[in-house]
Amino acid sequence: MIAHFVHALTQKRMLNYVKLHIYFILITISQSQNPKCKRADGGGDADWAILYKAPGQASGKIIVSTSAGVWANGAAVLTTRAGQSFGVTLEHVVGNHAQIKFLAYNNAPPGMPNVKTKSNSKGVIILQTTPGTDAASWIVHTVPGFPAAKTGYSWPVAENANGHLLICLTIPESQINAIAASLLRAEPLVHYNDIPETETAGMQYFKKLADGQYPTVPPYTSRQSIKTKGAPEVTVNVYSKLATSKYEIYKKVIVKALKKTIKVWSRRDNKLKGDCRVLERNIRLIKSPARVGDHDTNLDADLTNWAVSDPGNIFCHIDRPYAFVLIKLIFLPDLMTLLLKLKTVRSENILLHAMVHLKVYYVQFRILVNILENAPYHNNSDNDFTELGGLITVTNAKMKNKHIKLHGKEALRTGSWSTAAPVPRFQTLAPD
Repeated sequence: MIAHFVHALTQKRMLNYVKLHIYFILITISQSQNPKCKRADGGGDADWAILYKAPGQASGKIIVSTSAGVWANGAAVLTTRAGQSFGVTLEHVVGNHAQIKFLAYNNAPPGMPNVKTKSNSKGVIILQTTPGTDAASWIVHTVPGFPAAKTGYSWPVAENANGHLLICLTIPESQINAIAASLLRAEPLVHYNDIPETETAGMQYFKKLADGQYPTVPPYTSRQSIKTKGAPEVTVNVYSKLATSKYEIYKKVIVKALKKTIKVWSRRDNKLKGDCRVLERNIRLIKSPARVGDHDTNLDADLTNWAVSDPGNIFCHIDRPYAFVLIKLIFLPDLMTLLLKLKTVRSENILLHAMVHLKVYYVQFRILVNILENAPYHNNSDNDFTELGGLITVTNAKMKNKHIKLHGKEALRTGSWSTAAPVPRFQTLAPD
């Protein structure tokens, strides 16, 4: 009887011991979870991560801070949460964690079809509320209806047919207010927010963002700089403007800030045009279709808007209505190695190219114009350009057979021009 009692007591103690260790393990695992960006396979923290998924691809190409020297294939398909960077980072956005809170915005929010907004912005601000912990991240992406808050991970399978971009930055919580200040002018649709006010006390811009208090008076543009949490930290510049602002985001913001030529990948519209008027500060449009590593992409199916500097060590993400720009200022490997055989669209105005790139010969060009005629001629979209060997012929449909000929590259250097007929109303544009 005594032996039986001792045996029962021993079993009880062993069970308590096992429960204690299980509890300890669960606590340890829970405390190791955080909202920081993750490595390509989701195993371990990263300072930043960029994932580009070409149309028709299920996983995409990814580059992260821990292996910044190379773009790699995604570790797992995006329809699976585990085993891939952004799925693991969003674990506590799609699930529940008592000490991880977030604000999500999306112009096509989950479960809310046909919503009309002024913005095209999509993203999530995530932070950890554990006392004494400073851990947060900001995800910017292009995927409609994603991620759905607290309802389990669900990548929209239909979006595999489209091209998408996802960017994650691990940040100190102190950077959240600057992020909110930039987002205010992008006017995003906030569809979920459970971040306690105690975590953002004194952050006036975050409060306005959470409450939907968007500015209606100048300034209509904003520039904010934030820093990632890594060592060394990375500076990221964020430019934004109200949808009502006429400010041109490529020419007046990106090129002006970078002081470099940029190559732009974006669907064409009446605003976006190539511009080669300023030497070494061109805007060149990437030709579609294109090859991204070993993945094919095209503008018809690609929902992303981005630009790289030339040389390509600076990366920019641009919102569709030109309202928001995220510029990652860091020495990355040359991004052109990802974009093999990248081609840009020929400029619509060859004469303007020749004139501006050869500013030294502007005087010669003016003499030519004075010889032709003083009356102005306004160039238009009816121009047709053909190139035959070294001979470039510029013909305007409304000018019948009247045209200008530039005889080879030597002509551009020497100012040797000829006309096949009198050219009426031709006006030069002075270089900037």
